[in-house]
Amino acid sequence: MESPPESEMPGEVITIIRLLHDNRTASVIIDGEPRERLNVRTGVKQGCVLGPSPLSLFLNAVLTLVNQQLPNGIHMRYRMDGGVFNLQL
Repeated sequence: MESPPESEMPGEVITIIRLLHDNRTASVIIDGEPRERLNVRTGVKQGCVLGPSPLSLFLNAVLTLVNQQLPNGIHMRYRMDGGVFNLQL
């Protein structure tokens, strides 16, 4: 996990988050027997209270960049009639 250079998050907090999510393994149990352990390289622990934090940090970084580099914002098209496709103007 790398933090952007302009990150305001203290290094100690990044270290704690990294320690909680690095070097994880998982095992599948089939017919009551655990199988070989696998390395988990992506995602966050299920039920972890810090689970939403990486998403929040990512969205904060994205919105900061949008604010800095796109002063007019992002134009989004949407529908209110329940349709998903055919978003023609």
